[in-house]
Amino acid sequence: MSVMSSSTTAEQPVGLGALPRWRLLAYALPGMVLAALGLPVMVLLPTAYAEDFGLGLSRAAIALLAARLFDVASDPLIGWLCDRSPGGRRLWLAGGLPLILFAGWHLFRPALPVSMLGLAGWSILFSLGITAVTVPYQAWGVDMSQDDHQRSVIASWREGFGLIGVLTAMVSYSLGSGDTADRLGHFFPPIALLLSVAFAAAVTLVREPPPARLQRQGPVVVRPPLVRNRPFFRLFLAQSINALANGLPATLFLPFVEHVLGKRDSAGPMLLIYFSASIIGIPLWWKIGKRMQKYRAWRLSLTLTSLAFAPTLLLGNNDLLPFAVICVLTGLGLAGDLALPAAILAETVHDEQQVTQRSSAGFYVSLWALCAKLGLAFAVGISFPLLNLAGLDSASQGSLANHSLSLLYAGLPILLKLLAVWLLAGLFPQPAPTTRLQTEG
Repeated sequence: MSVMSSSTTAEQPVGLGALPRWRLLAYALPGMVLAALGLPVMVLLPTAYAEDFGLGLSRAAIALLAARLFDVASDPLIGWLCDRSPGGRRLWLAGGLPLILFAGWHLFRPALPVSMLGLAGWSILFSLGITAVTVPYQAWGVDMSQDDHQRSVIASWREGFGLIGVLTAMVSYSLGSGDTADRLGHFFPPIALLLSVAFAAAVTLVREPPPARLQRQGPVVVRPPLVRNRPFFRLFLAQSINALANGLPATLFLPFVEHVLGKRDSAGPMLLIYFSASIIGIPLWWKIGKRMQKYRAWRLSLTLTSLAFAPTLLLGNNDLLPFAVICVLTGLGLAGDLALPAAILAETVHDEQQVTQRSSAGFYVSLWALCAKLGLAFAVGISFPLLNLAGLDSASQGSLANHSLSLLYAGLPILLKLLAVWLLAGLFPQPAPTTRLQTEG
């Protein structure tokens, strides 16, 4: 059974014309604030609980791993439900916001002393709220247009504004005072207000696709397309491996800057450099993706990022300038990770819906989010206990701890990215990735 692209369908697509910029902006605003909120959870929160709140590396890792594994299980369920929700995507955004605000307050501003149970519990509730809005929000972007070019534009606006949100979060962190825990506490109240405003703008100004398109549901599919379509199984497997490759340096960034480079105060500026380069890189990779197959462009970005990241293994105390150069180059590579897979996913969902005649965007997005969350969960669950065994958590840490940190921060991610490159090799032999998808009938 073959699936033809939207350019060949006889039915006039919904939302084929170019979307106005004000509508793209209204849609992208929640992505910007969610990304700003997600960065401290991914990069700062593990270190804050492990070191500043005194929970320890191993206990913090166990609590966060348990929470993120629970969160992973909720993604497919929410994706399936939001595809079948009579209220559309906007209803999920309005419903999930209160849970984010309530749980986030306790997670970012915990009552002392902190405990493993408290960290795990509030992390679970917070992640559930984030999932309840993020999956429908991204699926909404897929459903906004049936034109390949417009879906790429929508994804680029969302991911680009997400990077602006990350950059804003890092500026806020850099300008803050006190330790990481204090800065997290000061960060949450204004970001909660901004999130409420952004959600209100999107829900008010961005229209839903026609209800008939979202409600053309068939029977429950026991074997989802991801399982029966082997090329896309490899695509999602590559994304899962790459998510772990990205999660390791994200989780270990602060410890690496502090212990290997000996420059903890420089963590904020280095992150600013990294994410600034990513913002610059998104239109670059978007243009590259238009000139060649998007999956080939993604392979290129993964390969170049691996090469740029390799010198990190040679860095030591006070090597801040070469690390800044590495941040620029790998930041440009991150832009490829953000812009290209999102566009490939949008095309995948559209072609699948041409066959099934029912909305499956939420389900696909949930699987994509599951990849990222598994990668982050295992990044914490693997790295923190290993570093604890190497002596990073002790007052008398030595060179073994720093070498182990460098290998986990850079060495393992490089190998994982190259494995993802290998999995993507020859994935789509056709001229365009979504021109004709071969599935088992």
